[in-house]
Amino acid sequence: MTTRQEKAAQTRQDLLDAARVVFERKGYLNATITDITTEAGKAAGSFYNHFDGKEALLLALADDIGDDADALITTSPGDLRDLGPHLAVFWQLQARHRTVMAALRDAALVDPDFAQRMHDFGIEQMKPWAELLRALAADGAHLPGGPEISARLIAAVATAFVGLWDGGDDEGIAALTRFVERGLLG
Repeated sequence: MTTRQEKAAQTRQDLLDAARVVFERKGYLNATITDITTEAGKAAGSFYNHFDGKEALLLALADDIGDDADALITTSPGDLRDLGPHLAVFWQLQARHRTVMAALRDAALVDPDFAQRMHDFGIEQMKPWAELLRALAADGAHLPGGPEISARLIAAVATAFVGLWDGGDDEGIAALTRFVERGLLG
C-alpha cells in the first residue's frame, strides 16, 4: 500500500472506531455523521470518501462482526454436535459487538428495507444452527419446533441472556450451554 492508501485506510478505521463510541454514547438513531467525524477528529467531508451514509457505515461494522465470527469459528475446537463451542462463539460475538448489534436493531426499527435485509441475514446466519439441531434431532434430541424455529429460539434466548448477564463470560457461557443442552437433550 502507498502512503495515501494507508492514510485512507486509517481514516476509514478511525471513522468506524468513532462510530462505535458515538453509537454507545448516543445510540444509532441519535448519532449524526457530524458526531462521528468529530469523534474521529476528521473533516465531515472525509466521511463521504468512505461511506455513502450512516447506514453504509453500519453495514461496514456488521461486516467486521462477520469477520470476527469467521475467525472465532475457525479457532473453535470440538465436536460439531457439542453445543458449548457454538454457544461460546455466539456469546463472544454478542458481547464484543453489543453496541453494533443494538445499532443494527435500531436501524431496522425505522427502515423497513433494512429490517428485511436484517431478517434475511438472520435466517442465513441460523442455517448452520439448524443443521446442527437437525443432526441432534436425528440422534434423539427433542426440539421444541423444527430445526429452523429451534435455532431462532436459542438465538433469542442467548441474545437476551448475554445482554442481561453481568458475571464472567465463562460462567455465563457454561450456564447458557447447560440451559440449552438440558432443554434439547434432557
